[in-house]
Amino acid sequence: MKTEEIYNTWKEQKSQIEVGKGFSDKVMNQICQYEQKKRKSLFEVQSLIELMSAHTLAKAGLILTGGVVGFIRVVFVVTMVLE
Repeated sequence: MKTEEIYNTWKEQKSQIEVGKGFSDKVMNQICQYEQKKRKSLFEVQSLIELMSAHTLAKAGLILTGGVVGFIRVVFVVTMVLE
């Protein structure tokens, strides 16, 4: 038997597998449930990132806040070391 004939025989046997009734409905229900669970999150990081990237003032505010917090942290550490 040639390799191609073996492959075709195997392919025909695999195509004769029967899928149970309602299989596609079960799969689609599971997909819908997954999507509904995914949407229920209260805090979505992706939407926050999109919001920050769209507004220049939001970016500037975030950078300014980071700078202020960093400066306060440095002052705190220096104060602790010098005491």
